[in-house]
Amino acid sequence: MFNYITPSLLNSWLYVLHNENADIQNFIDYLNKVKQETTEAQQKGLDFEEEVYKGNKPAYNVYVKNGLYQIKVSKDYKGIKLLGIIDVLQPNHIYDVKTTSKYEIGKYFHTSQHIIYPFCTGIKNFSYLINEECWVETYHYKDGQCEELIDQFIDWLKQTSLYDTWKEKWRKETW
Repeated sequence: MFNYITPSLLNSWLYVLHNENADIQNFIDYLNKVKQETTEAQQKGLDFEEEVYKGNKPAYNVYVKNGLYQIKVSKDYKGIKLLGIIDVLQPNHIYDVKTTSKYEIGKYFHTSQHIIYPFCTGIKNFSYLINEECWVETYHYKDGQCEELIDQFIDWLKQTSLYDTWKEKWRKETW
């Protein structure tokens, strides 16, 4: 058995940290793995991704053609497994497909895929591909970013007395 962290868990936490109107109970529910129904917006995003992978979104083809889709990645850090699924993996670039009702530049700065996936793969170039227009938001991984983020997350869990919940709920036997 091992404890693990995913980009989705980190994103839920980062949302609470960087949005003053965020409800911490949403993070606590996610930490406790309270089952939620897939929302209409989430399903729309999943359907959009499928269309991208099938080549039905021409603006995306220059980025995703001949890439590997939905690739599982993992890496150990201080006895914790970082786990994720990369949307599109190219030889020197990682892409994450996003849909949103309102996009503004930098929207994904306070998310974790552009930190976790480069750490797991060694590929430092990462871009979010966003909406029908295929807006591109690019990040370049700097060594140490992931380790700092994970350390901050674990410290925060301990300070808020949520560490034991994470240790109990975020365990797996295999990946």
